[in-house]
Amino acid sequence: MPEADSKMDDKLMKQLHGPLPDIVADLVSYRTDLQNARRALKRVETSDLELRGMLWHYAGVAYARVFATGVRATFDKAEYRDGLTAENRKMHDRVLEERNRYVAHSVDNREAAAMVYLVADEKKSGKREYIGVGTMAARHQLLSSEPADEFLRLLDEAEEAFDTLIAELSEAVDLQLRSLSLDQLYAVPNLSVRAKSVPRRKRVSEKPKARRASDGETSSPSIWVDLGAVPQDSELAKEQNSELAKDLSENG
Repeated sequence: MPEADSKMDDKLMKQLHGPLPDIVADLVSYRTDLQNARRALKRVETSDLELRGMLWHYAGVAYARVFATGVRATFDKAEYRDGLTAENRKMHDRVLEERNRYVAHSVDNREAAAMVYLVADEKKSGKREYIGVGTMAARHQLLSSEPADEFLRLLDEAEEAFDTLIAELSEAVDLQLRSLSLDQLYAVPNLSVRAKSVPRRKRVSEKPKARRASDGETSSPSIWVDLGAVPQDSELAKEQNSELAKDLSENG
């Protein structure tokens, strides 16, 4: 499938709308989280223990984002976990547990903070005296790269699963687009990278609401792709194409 890059000078980019394109976009977003986790883990062998801990923590948060509840399309998380190899399933559980226990929440003794006071060490200084108050903080640090290697193997399997699903759904969208006329494809406004951010995408369970143009406003034609490959001789396809043709005629 074509991707946005520096070779787009002689091409026009159009944005798709509908449940299926939204799901694909969300899957790509999940894959980006996995790739960000990988980038962090690739640098975790640094001798700087503080930086090593920060990279490990970031990787755990990035991976856990894929399984968090939010506005992105949901997927069967139990089915995903069951599909992992036994080794990767164990690492998957460990990463989420680590993230929940000491990255996102302070619920055990691997992260602690306290207020303290100092007195002179009589044996070393030869005197007894009060010095003052202060604070201290400590947290668990990743001490070797072995867990990172295991984490990377988990990411290999996770990214492959998302890549496969993205490719399958993208092919279904591509088949639907190839069934439309060039007039329909070119009628959709070009997508600009400088465009304002779009509102939150609808959940798959939400029914799309028809957009009504206010007085003096002309709505732009768009292409809506529903879930699954919709046969073009079906009533749904006829209805969608009829609405699009109406938009085209109204906009001259």
